Amino acid sequence: MKKVFYLYKSGEFLRKDYSLVLQEKNGNITYIPIEQINLIICFNDITLNKRVLGILNTYSISIFFFNYYGDYIGRFTPKKYSDGKIIVNQVN
Repeated sequence: MKKVFYLYKSGEFLRKDYSLVLQEKNGNITYIPIEQINLIICFNDITLNKRVLGILNTYSISIFFFNYYGDYIGRFTPKKYSDGKIIVNQVN
């Protein structure tokens, strides 16, 4: 069963081979189990590029962005994404 990945750290998302990595500003590296998640929720400042969006699209992983106060900013939903249940649950 896939799970939701909550991200409270600042840094930069990188694509290394066929995996996703978060490189924090202090130099720590966190590997994200891309095949075990279906949603990423970001509550802090992150930087990402087109290669990261490409791998998220390949694995059908949505990413939601919230500001410091928890207000919804926006989202990235993959091209193949067809289920609106997550969005409805976020609104509720």
